[in-house]
Amino acid sequence: MSLPTSLPTSLFTCRIPRALNSGVQNNIGHKTMTQAPDLILGFSFSLMPDGSAGVYNALLAKHLLGQLQEQEAACGTMPLVALQWEIADALFALSRQWFEKLESELKLFVVEPPRFALSDIDEVALQSFFEAQLQASSQQAITGTDAGKQLGRLLESTNAGALRHGLNGLLQQSKLYQHFNGLQLIDLTRPTRGDLFTEYRQMPLSEDFPQGLNRFQRIRVNRLIIERIVDNPTRVKRGQYLSTAGVIEAAFEHCRSKALALENLSIIAHPLHAPRCIEQTKLSLAANGQSPGVQCALRDVAFPWDSSSAQVWCRSLSNWQAYEKVVSALLANNSNPSHRQ
Repeated sequence: MSLPTSLPTSLFTCRIPRALNSGVQNNIGHKTMTQAPDLILGFSFSLMPDGSAGVYNALLAKHLLGQLQEQEAACGTMPLVALQWEIADALFALSRQWFEKLESELKLFVVEPPRFALSDIDEVALQSFFEAQLQASSQQAITGTDAGKQLGRLLESTNAGALRHGLNGLLQQSKLYQHFNGLQLIDLTRPTRGDLFTEYRQMPLSEDFPQGLNRFQRIRVNRLIIERIVDNPTRVKRGQYLSTAGVIEAAFEHCRSKALALENLSIIAHPLHAPRCIEQTKLSLAANGQSPGVQCALRDVAFPWDSSSAQVWCRSLSNWQAYEKVVSALLANNSNPSHRQ
């Protein structure tokens, strides 16, 4: 599914919470900030099975763009923008100009899909795997029907030296998936929780991405391809995708590295996801002795539901409510649920 580049304004009909009704709405329906934020922190909401951003994140990107345009017009300044990668891909599709403006001014930090760390790979076992694949094919041309052999050849072509560097080089290739037509990716399942907690995954279609996969989508999809082909977590671990708390920590660590003092923070999140994002952000700030103002203008915005979302729990209001009931109980028990939202 390709990402829409324009979205109907009517989706952003916004009811301003009573506590925030001193502000005014702009032309895309978000509440004007009473104080310009130092940091905008964006939390993604699901994605599509092919790894593209999907409608939810396109809506979040549109709101973000409006807020940035408003702040620049009113103050002549730009905040630091820290985003989960799905919103970053959506923002690039919506306005490449603004995406590149943020990058050029060092105002963009993206929480990316995981690359391969040293601890993710058993280099000896993985090297043996690829050598066995290539040896089996030494007397015949690679046809592309044997995924392991094809991946070994592509890895050789990177000339990266270290195996991990070669794998991370493959993550950057926008059309890697085209070498593996028919490959079935591994869905994220939690058998004890049932289908509600499933994230469905599928290979992208070439006709949907004639220029190749999006900048961060390709990292996610290519890693899933490699994990599927190797199909042995002792050789290559499954990528661990960040929870809400993980996104917050990554963003705040970046702020600390830039010595950015936070006085006002704006959160971009799906209205039903926003309360948890706000609560966990405030808890993280308090744990570090900080208490900046935290605002979220999307809490009363009506978002449509997308039944084609990869994450079953994000496909309908009833699904989300059932999911949140379980997650809230886990958080109350100081658990660390392995979920993305």
